[in-house]
Amino acid sequence: MAPKGGGLGGRAPIPKPKPKKKPKKEHQVVSSYNNALKKGQKTNSHKVTHATKFKNNISTSGKSYSSADLYRNNKLEIRRYYGKSGKVQTDIHYSNHGYPKTHPKVPHRHNWKWINGNWAPGK
Repeated sequence: MAPKGGGLGGRAPIPKPKPKKKPKKEHQVVSSYNNALKKGQKTNSHKVTHATKFKNNISTSGKSYSSADLYRNNKLEIRRYYGKSGKVQTDIHYSNHGYPKTHPKVPHRHNWKWINGNWAPGK
């Protein structure tokens, strides 16, 4: 005689796992990031920081293909972009830092250069 419960010996059937959300394909994330970087816009993964007397800057590392803004006195001062490794790739500065001769164009960009994991100043 067959066991009750559909032949499973009285045990309940094992539920199927719910399908996981598929992450965006990396090329879509990279394409979106590069478009935002080119246009100076926020990325899909964006963070906002407000400068205080205790926190005066934003981190040099963040989530891959993300951006972050630093506001000082309620004015956007820096938009920072983090590349594939999560390290800073580019900053857009929205002031001349008090040096109009060396930074006549506002906003302007600073590209970061990393050599063997260490920051090497760029232009």
